[in-house]
Formats: sequence, C-alpha cells, structure tokens
Amino acid sequence: MSDRDRLGGTSLDKGVSAIKAASSVVPAGGFFAELVTTFIPNQRIDRIETFIKRLDDRIELLEEKEAKRFHERKVNPEYIALFEDGAFQVARSTSEERIKYISSIVINGMTCKQINALEARYLLALLNDINDIEVIWLCYLSLYVGTDEYEDYYETHYDLLKPISRELGQPNEVYDAAALQDSYKEHLERLKLIKLSNKNYHATTLGKLVLRLADL
Repeated sequence: MSDRDRLGGTSLDKGVSAIKAASSVVPAGGFFAELVTTFIPNQRIDRIETFIKRLDDRIELLEEKEAKRFHERKVNPEYIALFEDGAFQVARSTSEERIKYISSIVINGMTCKQINALEARYLLALLNDINDIEVIWLCYLSLYVGTDEYEDYYETHYDLLKPISRELGQPNEVYDAAALQDSYKEHLERLKLIKLSNKNYHATTLGKLVLRLADL
C-alpha cells in the first residue's frame, strides 16, 4: 500500500497543503508539518493545523536559551515522540481549550531544562487521562482557599463546582449529578493528582506539575 493510500489520498493532501501553507511563514512550521503527514488521519487535519499554529506562536516568543534548546531537541527521536503523542491527542480532542493545554505541554516539554522527554510524555499522558471537567476540578483544588483567585475561579465555574446535596429524598437527577461529581475527584485521586487531607481535597505536587506544564 502506498503512503498516499495509507494516509487517505486527496482529502488528506488538501489538508496537508493547508498546513504547509500556514506553516511556511513561521520558523518551525515546516518541520512540524512534515511530521504530521506521516501519521495523522485526514478527518482530524484541521485540529492539527491549529496545534501547529499554537506551537509556532510559542516558538516565536522563546528566550534565547529556550530557543537553542528547542532546536537541539526537535531532531531528537525522544522529543519527536513527544510531538507525535501531542498530535495524536489533538486529533482526538473536542475543544480549543484541550488543544491549548496539549500544545503547552509539548512546547514546554521541548524547552524546559528541568523536564526530559520521557517525563513530559508521562505528564502529557496524565492530561490525556482526565477530561475537561476534571481539568477544572484540578485547577480549582490547586488554588489557595480564601484568595481572590480561588473565589473568582469558583464563581466562573460555579455550575460544575457547586456542592450537591446527598441527603435522602432528593430527585434521582440530583443523586446522578452527585455521583458524577464524586467520580471526578475519585479519578483525580487515583491518578495521584489530588489527595484528601483534613476532609478536603488538594492538588498534589504531581497535579500542580501537570497544570504548570500545561500553562494552567
């Protein structure tokens, strides 16, 4: 089977052409576009284009040492694997916010002195394991209680974060909502992203690291 057949033929050709056109005016766009052509199915190509644009926007803002580190790492197979992981996640993403998080972890993983490729891939995989609602919970539980930032975040996401009554006599939909809310926190706890302390949940060091690498 030819590469053209494997990748989906003319539909993908059009998508890749659009990506290459968008990438041609930025420093690393061509490099990323060439990687994309080898493994991304055609139905997700528009999301990959957004992903590449976000990466290139960040690359243009890198400081000299970070830029040097990026250009050294971008040809390293381990860091190429990080980009591939991010691209596959983007191809399956359903929101602009998710693409933003993934892009941040990829570029930060490729430029951060303290984090190597395997660690960045692990943190990216943790992000992939949680949904957008769980990301909101993780952010909320990473904030200091009582601060303006904490209160503002709670108000912004009140519909998701508001306490739900578990008392007897509630309609079934209330119990359903409570069960879902509990499951989000339990899942984050199983992943070691939050922990229970003094009857309250708090983000762990690992949870905060995921948020920091995702620019959250």
